[in-house]
Amino acid sequence: MARLILFFLLLAAIAVALNAVMQAMRTAGALVSDGTRKVAEMPEGIRLVAYILLLVLMLGVTSGLLGAA
Repeated sequence: MARLILFFLLLAAIAVALNAVMQAMRTAGALVSDGTRKVAEMPEGIRLVAYILLLVLMLGVTSGLLGAA
């Protein structure tokens, strides 16, 4: 059980790091050459993966595989 918790902790750390990189890329690309801001949307592939991971997490919590023993 401890290995499972450590695995998800590592996965969360990777997600936070990826979020920081995506935020930096979004901020760097958000300015147009004339100085105005444009809206930067999340790419479709990343949105799909995040949605699937959310569903897997919810399924794990509701089935009892994740969470308190």
